[in-house]
Amino acid sequence: MQQLPLGLYAKRCTRTADNEVNALRILEREAPSIPAPLLIDTFSIDSDDWFIMTRVPGTRLETVIHRTSHAERAQLAADLSSILAQMHKIKNTSAYRFCNVSGGPLYDHRLNCDGSGPYNAEGDLNARLLGRTEFMKHLKAEVPAAFSRSHGSVFTHGDLFFSNVLVDGGRLSGIVDWEGACFMPAYWDFTKAMRTAKSEEAIGIYRQVWGHEFDVELETESWICKVFPYGT
Repeated sequence: MQQLPLGLYAKRCTRTADNEVNALRILEREAPSIPAPLLIDTFSIDSDDWFIMTRVPGTRLETVIHRTSHAERAQLAADLSSILAQMHKIKNTSAYRFCNVSGGPLYDHRLNCDGSGPYNAEGDLNARLLGRTEFMKHLKAEVPAAFSRSHGSVFTHGDLFFSNVLVDGGRLSGIVDWEGACFMPAYWDFTKAMRTAKSEEAIGIYRQVWGHEFDVELETESWICKVFPYGT
C-alpha cells in the first residue's frame, strides 16, 4: 500500500489478483451508500498489478474500541448491521453459489490454499473446511449439529475484523480491505470475526449484530481450528 497525494492510495494486487478491484466496482454499482473506498484506476508496473482508490476517513476501530461508550458500541452495531443488510442484497450472478466476487476460486486464509473452488454444493465447501473426511466422526461426536444446516449465499467482506472497520466521531465511517470479499454462507463473516476477536468489547458488538443465530457454526469452526488450524 502506498499513500498518494490528494487523498488517494495505491495498492498492489497480491494472491487474490483483481478480486478487490472487482469488489469495489460491485459495491459502487450495487450498494453505493456503503462507506468503502472508490476505485479510481488500475495499472501495472514490472508485471505487478496495482489499483488506485480513494481514502476513507476515520480511525481503525481496533485501536480505539476500549475508549468507546456503551451507547457508541450500540450505534456501531446498528451501523454495521445496516451495512451487512445492504451487502446481503447484492445478487450473485455467477454460476456458483460459493465463489469470489467474479465467480472464480476462493482465496482465504480459512481455506489455507492458493485457490479453492468455486463450489455449488455447501457440502463440498464444508469438506474443504474440515480438511480431512476422516475427522468428520470426531467432529460429530463433539458437535453433533455440525454441518447440519444449509445457508444462503451472500456477499461477504471476508475479513470483517475491527482493524478493517473505521470510525469517526463515534460512528462507523468506513470498511476497508475488500480483497477477501466473496459469496459465502451467511454465517461466514460472523464466525471469522468471532474467532479472531481480541476484546470483550468487540465480541459484544458482534453479538449485537448477529446475536446467537450462528452459534452452531461458531462451535464447529472453533473445533476445526482447535484440531487443525485452517483446515489442513
